[in-house]
Amino acid sequence: MAISVDGCRIKIERARAHVLDIRRSFGNFLLGDRLNVPLVREVDCKSGSIIIKVEALPECSADLSAVLGDAIHNYRSSLDYLWWQLAIKNLGREPNEKEARSIQFPILSEREQWGGRCFKYVCLDDVKCFEKFMPFNKKGGENHLLEIFAKLSNYDKHRSIHFVYASPRASEAKNATDRPLRVSVPNNFTVIQVGTEVMRFVGDIADLDAESAVEARFTLEARVLEDFNIFALLNDIDSMCCELIKVGAGIKL
Repeated sequence: MAISVDGCRIKIERARAHVLDIRRSFGNFLLGDRLNVPLVREVDCKSGSIIIKVEALPECSADLSAVLGDAIHNYRSSLDYLWWQLAIKNLGREPNEKEARSIQFPILSEREQWGGRCFKYVCLDDVKCFEKFMPFNKKGGENHLLEIFAKLSNYDKHRSIHFVYASPRASEAKNATDRPLRVSVPNNFTVIQVGTEVMRFVGDIADLDAESAVEARFTLEARVLEDFNIFALLNDIDSMCCELIKVGAGIKL
């Protein structure tokens, strides 16, 4: 008995529409999967420095967090729809309301959980192909995409998924004068806000025009759960969901 992935496909397309809305909301700030932010120069004569700070950042509104939650919800639903179809295949009918409570695509961190409650109405032979994708196969303390995905999904059930701005020291600086200005970059960037210092030029700055004397560029990431670039993560989640649906149904989206 073949299964239908039409519902899965619709959910994936809805998720992609939300992701496109998120990308559009960042407007001219967006540069690939990173953000190119405007900078302001401040002259500090006392320390002999031209200080470069973040001038502006995109606004991360509550609405944007809700759109991200909708995207995550639709990706999660695409996998649950797949599990529902596998239950139909096993039962030979639509599950009833009582049975429906136990039908959810499993994301398992412990091997002992394989074959548990979520498998009650599906055939283990049909879903054996998913075992290798489970987080319990991960090595050491590495992050596992399905676990990150599950965490985001659970967040969205109870609270907003908040963005933060952070940077892994991705800055470009150039001294446009003939003076030996030394570039200093903070060692540890964490959360970036308007006014955060991202670099400074130190040396003889007397009579220099700060705007023309130095060139600076700074890019950062919009992150969720503090550690994950949201655009790269959403792309990985999309690919993962499509792969799981393809594996489960033998149909490419």
